[in-house]
Amino acid sequence: VGGGRGNTASGFSATIGGGQGNTTSGDDATVGGGEGNTASGLSATVGGGEDNTASGSHAIVPGGYSNLAQGDFSFAAGRRAQANNAGCFVWADSNAASFS
Repeated sequence: VGGGRGNTASGFSATIGGGQGNTTSGDDATVGGGEGNTASGLSATVGGGEDNTASGSHAIVPGGYSNLAQGDFSFAAGRRAQANNAGCFVWADSNAASFS
């Protein structure tokens, strides 16, 4: 954990750059910053933003708000994007509804 407040890096070689309330529980997982983000998949990454989750293996959420990349090798960005399947790429707009 590089800084911030209330961050937890529990996975092997997991990293959190900063922010607050972020969690990395996947091995080699990374959260760059932001608030309330979780990287729980193997080598999963959340760049920042708020309330994002990368739970799939090698899944990525670059930022945004309340996005979910749960499929292995998936990508979710925007607001409430949901990449539920392996290899899925979802780019959502600013609407408050979930988009998968």
